[in-house]
Amino acid sequence: MKKHWIALVAGVISNLASAAVLFENPGSSSTQLSGACTPCWSPSGEQQMFDHFVLNGPAVVEKASFSIMNLTVEPLRQVQLSIWDSTLNHAIYSQDITLAQPLPRYYFGTLNLNVPNLQLAGGQYYISLFGLNSAELVWHFTEQATDGSVRIYNRSRNIWSDSDADAIFSLYGHTTPVPEVERLTALVAGLVLLGGVLRRRRF
Repeated sequence: MKKHWIALVAGVISNLASAAVLFENPGSSSTQLSGACTPCWSPSGEQQMFDHFVLNGPAVVEKASFSIMNLTVEPLRQVQLSIWDSTLNHAIYSQDITLAQPLPRYYFGTLNLNVPNLQLAGGQYYISLFGLNSAELVWHFTEQATDGSVRIYNRSRNIWSDSDADAIFSLYGHTTPVPEVERLTALVAGLVLLGGVLRRRRF
């Protein structure tokens, strides 16, 4: 009886969170808009590029994956990843990340970056990626978007411009939904019955 209720409670708890792809702009790995990608410059560069993503509910971000190309002569050793609020006025997360294995020149593929359990509420955010030692880290695009999802900030002119392109990236982690009433009821009932079983065994 005791094992039965422990299994019930554990099953209810395990269903309250699930591993998932939190957001994905899959695009085409062969698609590249070299002009639009030029803003993927270092912080000392002229421009900075952002793309937005939407979370349908509370979530914990654990990894970000990007389709990129390194065009700099030297290997890409360090990048900066940042996540901003929907107004692009506040950086919620910003981290300089040293790559375990530097990416050689003309590397074309996927760059996976760990995010240390970043907790975000549901809503819209912006994400930015650039190379700290590379002025030519290309963030690949697909041209299928029509929502102006990419925003480019020109530092010297202090102006924003929009693009109909979508950057190719994905976010991984797990959702943290508000538990359903039925699951909460089952959880409470299981805990109450488990407590009764334990008390009877004690006496």
